[in-house]
Amino acid sequence: MPKKSKKNKGSKPTDVKIRDLELAEVMEEYGKITALLGNCRFTVRLTDNSDRMAIVHRGMRRQRILVDTVVLVSKRSFQDDKVDVIHKYTDDEVKKLIQYNEIPEVFGRSSSCLDDIVETTDGFVFEEAPDIDFDDI
Repeated sequence: MPKKSKKNKGSKPTDVKIRDLELAEVMEEYGKITALLGNCRFTVRLTDNSDRMAIVHRGMRRQRILVDTVVLVSKRSFQDDKVDVIHKYTDDEVKKLIQYNEIPEVFGRSSSCLDDIVETTDGFVFEEAPDIDFDDI
């Protein structure tokens, strides 16, 4: 019986799983991670531009959630300032949500892109210099 070659030893079959797009239901809302607080806690900006503290649901603790990640959160009925992260969206799913008008287009951009839009000033004001006639010199 022939043995596997070294070339094929490390290769594994890649199965692409297509999952259903989860939409917000009652007491659920879309949010974007703005800051990492540690201990599976985040600061989330919701679609109504309010910032809340989000705690990752225990089933999602193994998933990596970074800044600018779009997530689905469930609101707590007994604590208005805290929400629970129940689903993390991929980039393709975020594009679909924007097409369906479920989330605003701002959620699709990263915060670094938004910083480029804002015009920065260094505190210097430049004025036009008067034209110099070299014949007078």
